[in-house]
Amino acid sequence: MSIRIDDVILDDDASKAALSGTSGNLRLGGNGVDGDVLLFPSEGDLSNNNSSTFHLDANGGNLWMGGNGKDGDLVIFPANASSNNDTGDATFHFDGDGGNLWMGGNGKDGDLVIFPANASNNHDTGDATFHFDGDGGNLWIGGNGTDGDILLFSSSVTDNHDTSEASIHLDANAGDITVRNTGVAEEFAIAESVDVLPGSVMVLDKNGLLQPSEVAYDKRVVGIISGAGHYKPGLVLDKQVGKRHRSPIAMTGKAYCLVTAKNSPIQVGDLLTTADIPGHAMKAKDTQKAFGAVIGKALAPLEHGTGLIPMLVALQ
Repeated sequence: MSIRIDDVILDDDASKAALSGTSGNLRLGGNGVDGDVLLFPSEGDLSNNNSSTFHLDANGGNLWMGGNGKDGDLVIFPANASSNNDTGDATFHFDGDGGNLWMGGNGKDGDLVIFPANASNNHDTGDATFHFDGDGGNLWIGGNGTDGDILLFSSSVTDNHDTSEASIHLDANAGDITVRNTGVAEEFAIAESVDVLPGSVMVLDKNGLLQPSEVAYDKRVVGIISGAGHYKPGLVLDKQVGKRHRSPIAMTGKAYCLVTAKNSPIQVGDLLTTADIPGHAMKAKDTQKAFGAVIGKALAPLEHGTGLIPMLVALQ
C-alpha cells in the first residue's frame, strides 16, 4: 500500500515550513522565523544546536560543518568517479581538519575564478577579475575595469581595508611595490664568539666572518646590523632559516647606526666611517683614508658622546 501526498504544510497561517511534491521544493523559515537545517551525530543532543555537526543557518546565511569531534569536509566528485567515498577521487575537497582546499586533479583542471558584479558571463574566464589557474599554475588578478592589488597586513593591524596599513602593497594600477620597511639587507655569517647589537658597524675578519669594527678607517667594512630603531629591512637577501650566527646587514637604504662624536661632532650630510670604538662609526674627516671605508651619510646630528642616529647606507 502506498500513500501519495502532494504537499505537506506546517503552520498553515504563516507557511513557516512547506514540502511541495508538486514543485519538488522544501521551504523553511520566513514570516519571522529562522529556517535552519541541523544534523546531529548519534551522540548529539537535539535540544542543543551547538552539538550539531551540520548547521545550515538561514538567518546568518552560513553553513557550519564539523566540530564536536567530527571533521567537517565538503567533497565533490566528477561524474566518472568510481567511488564517492574515496577523497582521492574527488576534484574538489574542502578539508576541515587540515584547513585545506584541494581542487582539480583526476583529469580536471582546478581553477578558482571570481567575477565582478558587472560581468556579463560568469563562464568566460576573460571576464574574471581573479583567476587562479590550476593547469597553468598562474594567478591572474584585476583587469576588466578593476585594479588588481595584493596587500599583506601584520597581525597588529585592526583595519585590513585601509591600504595605508599594509606592510606590503603590490599596486597594479601604479605598477609599484610599496614596502613599509626600509632598505635592503643581506644575511652574513657572524663569528661565533661575537655578541653584536642592531646598529653595530661590522667588518670582515680573516676567515670571511663578520665582527664589530674596532679600527678607524677600516676598508674591511661591510655594513651595519639591521633592525635598530624603527627602521627594519624591507628586503632580506640570502636568508637561511634555522642557521645560527647569521645577521642581516644593511646594504642600501636607511638604517640606524651606532656612532661616536668623540673625534668630531657629526652633522647631517657628513660621511661616516669606522671608528676605534667597537661597532661604532664616526665622521670621516680624512678623505684620503676614508676612500673605500665610507659606510654612508648621516641623516641626523650628534654633537658629543655616543648614540644611535639614522643614516643612508652607501658603501664607497
